[in-house]
Amino acid sequence: MKRDNHENIDATNTDVHDDISADVDETASSRESGQNLPDTESEKTGSQRKPVFSRYAMLLEPIMFVYALYMGSIFPLMDQFVRAQISSTYNASGGHNSPHIPSVCSKNSSRHRNDEVDAEASRWMLYTTTAALLPGIVSLWMLGPYSDRQGRKVAIIVPQLGTLLRCISVLAVIYFDLPLYVILMGAFIEGACGGIFMVISAGFSYVADITTHENRSFRITVLDSCISIGITVSQVATGYLIASVGYFYPFLILTAIVLLSLVAAAIFLPETVTKDPLVRFWSLGHFRKAFNLYFKDNGTGRRWKLLLSLVIVFFSCSVTYASFDVQTFYLIDVPFCLSSIQIGYFGAMLSCISAPVSMLMTKFTLSIFGDSGLLLIGAVSTTSYEVVMTFSTKTFLIFMAPVLGAAVNLVPAMVRAIGSKLVKQDEEGAMFATIAVAIVTSVVVGQSVFNNLYSATVFVWAQLTFLVMMGTLAFTAVLALVYLIKERLERQRRDTIDQSDQTSLLVNS
Repeated sequence: MKRDNHENIDATNTDVHDDISADVDETASSRESGQNLPDTESEKTGSQRKPVFSRYAMLLEPIMFVYALYMGSIFPLMDQFVRAQISSTYNASGGHNSPHIPSVCSKNSSRHRNDEVDAEASRWMLYTTTAALLPGIVSLWMLGPYSDRQGRKVAIIVPQLGTLLRCISVLAVIYFDLPLYVILMGAFIEGACGGIFMVISAGFSYVADITTHENRSFRITVLDSCISIGITVSQVATGYLIASVGYFYPFLILTAIVLLSLVAAAIFLPETVTKDPLVRFWSLGHFRKAFNLYFKDNGTGRRWKLLLSLVIVFFSCSVTYASFDVQTFYLIDVPFCLSSIQIGYFGAMLSCISAPVSMLMTKFTLSIFGDSGLLLIGAVSTTSYEVVMTFSTKTFLIFMAPVLGAAVNLVPAMVRAIGSKLVKQDEEGAMFATIAVAIVTSVVVGQSVFNNLYSATVFVWAQLTFLVMMGTLAFTAVLALVYLIKERLERQRRDTIDQSDQTSLLVNS
């Protein structure tokens, strides 16, 4: 039976070091008895970490839920605010704090003018996302490995400080009627502090610290579901808030939400890592650690698994995480003509369905399909979602997309679960940070491609962008199938060798 070094440690234990040592001995004896442990399990005993566990560690999910309220609102809110702001420059209805977004669905609107607004808004959202994500790549690779030695809380708190400053910058733009480039400055500050993806990465590293191999995949999916539920709630609320009070008060509420999450993490969340005073933040060793993790095999044969899963999550997230802007502009336009409230329901529907489906599938089918099997199911589900988005011409058909994409959360969740079971404890932060870097890079690349493609083709055939996204996700599903087949063949080969060795021992005895 698989064992993790933390399995028998609970909140009431007064001697953490003794329990870790006991689990290490038990893991070693399990290895000698031939049980099917992960290849790197024995290496995990090399970690110098001395975690501190508490019942307050369960506060991670509520804190991440609160922060997810910001995550779910910021993209549709920014999309619609930027579009309204640009519309005002075309002498259209709408402005800084107006909830009215001009659309070709209205009788008095100009199709050509609205296409121009969509194209320019798409470019501005590309600038905003790039300003946030490019500095975030460096921050992720610094903060992730740094948190392996200096604690997870710093990697959760610092990015939220950046998020708070970004919210304040948007409030200033709306209240004082400042130019849009001020928003770019706020986005850059958030990215330089680590941004959304650093908070997510640190959260999953925290989960890996307090779980065993047996329950880690499920706990990762639970955290992912908490984030999805938070996104669901915020997306529905955002639509109603925009329609009723405009943009200032929704951003003010987001600021309060981020502040609440920040204070809760700083005060109540316990640390799981014993700090090493010799570790420096500005060190090339953090980059080397992440590089060696994926490009130098440690003799266990894990490299191809880490690399292929990283490629899968890159291509998947280049569509699923990078298409929010294009999707919003597409749904606002004909033939769907969705309002801000309907857009909120659409996004909430996907999150609301995918969260319980992913959690239940991980809980009850993981033993049947394994991590790689669920990864393939998630990739196929994500592709199905984009097929509907590409070919639908009716509003009711569009709302079928979230149903077919119910397992969309499984792709990033299973990639994280697979990686966490292949690395040592003091490599978890670097591994989760590298996955986050891959996701951030995929979003930058995806938005650069899809936003520019949409801007260039919206006048001719807007569905072309979605056709390209569908092809990208189909390629991801093929890669997931390759991973599944290769892993199963490797497992069969290893089992055959083990049986041969046991037979030889019996014959010799």
